[in-house]
Amino acid sequence: MKSWLIWPMVVAVLSGAAMAQDAGGGGDIVLPDIAPAQDDSGVAVPDVLPAPAMPRAPATASPEPLPPPDRDRAPETAPQAGEAQWIMPLAPAQANLPRAVQVGASLPSPGILRLTGETVSAQLRMVLPQGAPPEMLVLTLQSSVNILPDTARLRLSVNGGAPIDVPLQNLRGFGAVDVQAPGLIAGENWLDLSVAQPHRIFCGPEASFGVWTEIDLHQSGVALAPSAIQPGPEGFAVAVQAQALRDGGVDLLADPATPPAVLRAVAATLADALGGTAPVSVRSFYLARPSALAAVAVIQSDAPRVSFRRGASGTLVMQVEYTADAVPNLTGLLPAAPAMAPRPLALLQAGQATRLADLAQGDIIGNTHYFRADLPFRLADDWLLLANQKGLLQLRYGFAEGLPQGAILLVKVNGTTVRLLPLDRDGGRVLPPLDIGFPTNLLHPGPNALSFEMIVPGDPPDMACAPRRADMLAILADSTLFVPASPRMQEAGAAVALRNLTREGVGVATDATDPAAAEAAGIVLSAMLAPVPNGNGQSRLTIVTLQDAALVPLAGLGLAASHLRDVLFEGPAIAFADSAAPGSPASPAFRLIEEEAATAAPVMAPSLPQQVWSGLRDVFTSTGWFARQYDALVAAALPGSEQPLAAWLAARSGKALLLQPDAAAPGDLWLVLAPDADTPQVAKAIEDLRISGLATGEAALLDDDAEWQIWSAGRMPELLEPLGPDNIRAVIGNYASWSPLAFMLALLGLALLSTLPVMLYLVLTRRRGGAR
Repeated sequence: MKSWLIWPMVVAVLSGAAMAQDAGGGGDIVLPDIAPAQDDSGVAVPDVLPAPAMPRAPATASPEPLPPPDRDRAPETAPQAGEAQWIMPLAPAQANLPRAVQVGASLPSPGILRLTGETVSAQLRMVLPQGAPPEMLVLTLQSSVNILPDTARLRLSVNGGAPIDVPLQNLRGFGAVDVQAPGLIAGENWLDLSVAQPHRIFCGPEASFGVWTEIDLHQSGVALAPSAIQPGPEGFAVAVQAQALRDGGVDLLADPATPPAVLRAVAATLADALGGTAPVSVRSFYLARPSALAAVAVIQSDAPRVSFRRGASGTLVMQVEYTADAVPNLTGLLPAAPAMAPRPLALLQAGQATRLADLAQGDIIGNTHYFRADLPFRLADDWLLLANQKGLLQLRYGFAEGLPQGAILLVKVNGTTVRLLPLDRDGGRVLPPLDIGFPTNLLHPGPNALSFEMIVPGDPPDMACAPRRADMLAILADSTLFVPASPRMQEAGAAVALRNLTREGVGVATDATDPAAAEAAGIVLSAMLAPVPNGNGQSRLTIVTLQDAALVPLAGLGLAASHLRDVLFEGPAIAFADSAAPGSPASPAFRLIEEEAATAAPVMAPSLPQQVWSGLRDVFTSTGWFARQYDALVAAALPGSEQPLAAWLAARSGKALLLQPDAAAPGDLWLVLAPDADTPQVAKAIEDLRISGLATGEAALLDDDAEWQIWSAGRMPELLEPLGPDNIRAVIGNYASWSPLAFMLALLGLALLSTLPVMLYLVLTRRRGGAR
């Protein structure tokens, strides 16, 4: 550009700036600050530094967290200038909420609590540090577009205080709502939620699933400055609970050469501080989460000691220092927290009627057009009735008057409907007690569930439901449940061994080629095992990686190490092309023209001898008719999986395989991990399988969807008490119900044996008569 064109432009800019200065009343011209260029050669320093002997490695700088919106704070917890805030997250009071969406409360995604239905109640808890608690609570919510915003509301009560109404207006995504909560206290807080969210168009069971509100638990709670939580046992216990709830795990930062016994002791301390179970993850110092609320650093030092400090980004760090021959005493170091693991189920005493109130269940009240309430309870581990004995539920219930025609109540035992009750007549009162019998073979040792499912059609279904002032269904807590007593028997399978497994019983193979990976998995799994009441602690779980699969004693299961590699390792598919002679063109691997029938090679009919030989081969070979009939007879006589374990595994793939290989040592379990297995996910799945009591087979495969598939060899139940006149009938009934065909064959054999003395007597007497 010519210089004579530039000068007029410069003069115009300067004159404009001077005019702006004069208009503003004078002052200096303020120019924007230019940030200096960042030095790309720098290395991010981790919050927790290892021992000096540990080599340094570059770490990728993490993005800065977004600052939360401004909220009111108490003076003691006001954040300092430039200090990011922490969210002390909320957690469901019920630790084992279902992952599948259902009417009521569920956890379809980690940290997302969904409340589905026209009316839903839930309870949350939160732990705050010592000091003056803030009075502002933030809830990050979103609701379905089907709700009626004018009447939908969330009612919140903090620690039993006065209810607070929160409008539900975030229909297009999550949004933060500030709630004044003066009832918050230091320590444990309980929040009772009650949601009313009617459908704005429809009414009925389908409409109940169409209205919901979700709460992002990780972004809901109380915002605090990191300085509000002081380093120390109490402050670290609060921070580690918040860390486990927010990110689903706590980091154990350690050098790869750290002894596994030290890491196990630290993990056990965290588990005790978190109420019995701790989702831990063993990481390198240079892979620590940059925004963690709490972490544990394990380093080798000149003396065993424990200290608490704050990292560079505010992370509260518990530093455990150990020596070659000494580990600091961690017993009782951290204050115990409310249990994050599911609470033990109430034990139902067989042989006596038990009120629902004695099973930790109050009155059940339903107010949605589709309603389901599950009452879990536990039977003794040695309870077993497989015959047609009868249990009894004496139900006391009532329902509203004038419910639409077709309204019903289903009573279920472990998912099987045992009674259908109409709700469209004789309503408006509590009905006389109703006896509902059910077969006891629907029950099993360990956890069970009694369910009530109500379905009320809309009246009319294509309009919004009319407001109701009366409860639709009430099931009284003084209803009773009776289950008959049984002889002390036990089904074969890994369930009993899992129930008796403790942290000390988790180990690795002594001659493993890669013990480090197995030890890391053992540390994570042992920390996830919650204490089980009445367990004998005599089980042992040995963890191996796939490359050490040959160490598993597989002969008793008819397996080889190659079967485990096939099910737990899927290599990339390789296409092999037909080899061609050098210099000759390769034949194409495709065909674009269909062959005509006339050009196809004629098929010759087999001769008569060939047909006879083929028929005999189909009858008498190992895969022929006789073999198939024999296999069908064995399958009918011995209940269990229809396929051998090798064939069963051949059609499946997974991330982990749990085996009980030796029937003579039922307490010995083996866990084989796939190379790409997510160890915390596997540990959580094993703990869930252990609590459910559904491992009734000798093999359990954790598939790619994190669901367990069970294979059973069909072993007989085991009698744990002497056979006598008091239990012989129930014992025979259990064996007869376990395998009716085997029981029939046994009776037939006894009948034949009983005829032998008679036949022998007849033969002998006939000979004597002939001799005379």
